[in-house]
Amino acid sequence: MDISSSSAIVTGGASGLGAATAHALAASGAFVTIIDLNEHAGNVIAEESNGTITFVPADVTNPEEVQTAIGVATERRPLRVAVNCAGIAIGERTVGRDGEPADLGHFAKVIQVNLV
Repeated sequence: MDISSSSAIVTGGASGLGAATAHALAASGAFVTIIDLNEHAGNVIAEESNGTITFVPADVTNPEEVQTAIGVATERRPLRVAVNCAGIAIGERTVGRDGEPADLGHFAKVIQVNLV
């Protein structure tokens, strides 16, 4: 597949699998916009990419921030690729030693970021 005339968005693109995916897409000729909360890592990746990767700080659970990133991605080329690598994990027991359940808000946040 030729993606050299396309834009791509990679959520969670500032580290790990997301960063590797962003680099691979850029190497294939796509203009890549990475979305992440880690501003330092995102800026470093963008600076080292010679203009093929752009970083937009955004929370993937915030539709307005994601729409801003989509706007950046579509400025140079049509958006044809989306790869979702954003993910979080909160290490906590379902039921604590004191018998109290884990915070439902934490669980809901993990589901929102990782699945929704």
